[in-house]
Amino acid sequence: MNKKLFFAYCLLVLICPIQGQSAMIHDFGSWNVIILQGNVSGKFGAYFELQNRLYKDTPRNTIIVRPALRYSVAPQLSLWFGYGWMPLFST
Repeated sequence: MNKKLFFAYCLLVLICPIQGQSAMIHDFGSWNVIILQGNVSGKFGAYFELQNRLYKDTPRNTIIVRPALRYSVAPQLSLWFGYGWMPLFST
């Protein structure tokens, strides 16, 4: 591609207004988390995560609960069994 043509194309892209832009949404929120993890006995361990996600201007506050159990197959290999529960709360 010709250098002058490439420069003209870049200049055109920079000075032309971009269509389809939406207005910026200012959505303040707070994500807080508590994580507990440890060994239960021998090859077994446990994990618990609790997240609280609060938003100022939207009614989509959430709590996330993630418990799990761990089984150590080998020193570098473990299997995790757990789930995540996420109810939605409207404010």
